[in-house]
Amino acid sequence: IDNTLKNQTNLLTNIEHHLKSFNQFRYLKEYEDIYTASIGLIEKTQTKMRALIFANQPKAPDWWNDKVSSISKEKDSKNKPIQFDLVICVKPTDISEEFFKIADQRFAVYSERHVAKYFHRYVHEMKKLIGHDCLIIDDQHFIINFPTIRTNLTQKGMLFENQNQVAKELSSWFDEFVFKDVVAYEDLKNDYEKKQNRKS
Repeated sequence: IDNTLKNQTNLLTNIEHHLKSFNQFRYLKEYEDIYTASIGLIEKTQTKMRALIFANQPKAPDWWNDKVSSISKEKDSKNKPIQFDLVICVKPTDISEEFFKIADQRFAVYSERHVAKYFHRYVHEMKKLIGHDCLIIDDQHFIINFPTIRTNLTQKGMLFENQNQVAKELSSWFDEFVFKDVVAYEDLKNDYEKKQNRKS
């Protein structure tokens, strides 16, 4: 009996390992589904999250940053902090006082929970905003969003879990291409404010 149970345990472990390594894909049809699913992945984060968002596309719901900052705070309290690198793609003509005001309001919760030191914002200026939002977790999981029109009700998404090879390639693309021409958010904001002061 002991040997049988041991063999069954080994078999179940092997099956579980196989299922975890299997390329999984899920189509997310609803706006809320995308962000709910992303929270599930963020809770699994061990070291780093990378996100790319386009300023002209539907925004994450208000509760999303609150939940992400809460997860970050919880992991920090366990001495397992996670880094969050966020790149915002925006048209140069859309960089304005309103742009910075909205961004500061949306992300203030990270400072309020004292995890802003793990949260790094960058801006990538693009003359024409074409692309998909994406979230990459630990070189293992990722989500790609694509709005059909500019309304949250028609935003769709694709979730990929336990796809290390593809996720690593996506992370490399993010680090080597997306980061190529970015400016730190605070630096851009300071430069904008200096220019406005010189005009006044």
